[in-house]
Amino acid sequence: MPLASQCRGIPCKKSINHIANANPEIMIHSQEYFSNDAICGYVEVTLHKSKNACLGITVAGGIDRGHPPRITAIRPGSVADKSDCVLINDVVKSINGIDTADLTHDQIVKITRNAETTVRMALEYILVETPKSTTSKHAFIHLEPMNESFGITVRGGVLPTFTTPFPLTIRRIRSQSCADL
Repeated sequence: MPLASQCRGIPCKKSINHIANANPEIMIHSQEYFSNDAICGYVEVTLHKSKNACLGITVAGGIDRGHPPRITAIRPGSVADKSDCVLINDVVKSINGIDTADLTHDQIVKITRNAETTVRMALEYILVETPKSTTSKHAFIHLEPMNESFGITVRGGVLPTFTTPFPLTIRRIRSQSCADL
């Protein structure tokens, strides 16, 4: 089955304190990279699954839990894992066009479980700024895609409202993918 994603590069600003309150682990891992305002990226992901299959994600949060719905786990080998588009800590903004901002956790779970074979998710994520002391190294690597994928998740790039692009950063290499071998 083909897997697809489409980046829109829509930036947003969030208070880092808001993000830390929603998930303290993000603050611990991100403190050195962010100022008071974190800049977020946005990606629309289309996942194709069989009728009764699950996406392989665990979502925490909802209006009743006091923080936005966030992906907290991805099952290895699942549709979401193989898409190379979904990462832990991505905030789920919508599922199949349904805005999740005012939904309870149970409503969000129900939407994902009852989804048909095509699932569209709008995800928001924190763009990581390059630390000032970073040294860049360049290498040319030839990869042959396996099942239409290289097995890497890339975030960053040029955003329409910012003059300085964020570095393209490999955020994840999927285990047993061509990038991992």
